[in-house]
This record gives sequence, C-alpha cells and structure tokens, in this order.
Amino acid sequence: MCYLVVNNFGERGSIAVQMQHGPRLRSLTHYIEEVRKGKGSQIITLSNPDAYKEYAPYDICSDEAEFVQKVLAM
Repeated sequence: MCYLVVNNFGERGSIAVQMQHGPRLRSLTHYIEEVRKGKGSQIITLSNPDAYKEYAPYDICSDEAEFVQKVLAM
C-alpha cells in the first residue's frame, strides 16, 4: 500500500488517498498530472505519510472519487 499525495508548492497541507501499487495508481497519477499541469502542484507517492512532515497536514480521502473531487477543487 502507498498514498498518492498532491500539494501545491509553497502551501501547507496535502490531499492524499491510500492505494495499491499497480495500473490503477499509475492511471490516476497520470490523470492528476494532466489536470494539474502548470498549476504548481507536486504529485508524489509515499509509503508512510507520517515520515514526511513537510507535506502535513494530510487530508486523507476515503476513496478515489473523493480524492479526485478535492484535487480538482484545489
């Protein structure tokens, strides 16, 4: 398991969703890259969000649909 995390450079906090490694994660990552292109966002995967305080606080979404909705609203 890992977390897909999106944050805006220079802003505090991130949006995250827990996912399995594999094609679904790759597909969602590519989609987020396209919709956030040129908007100063950073898209990363983390195995343990607690180890990366620079992206905290995390708004951890319950599912991919919620995650996409919040990322689109950034």
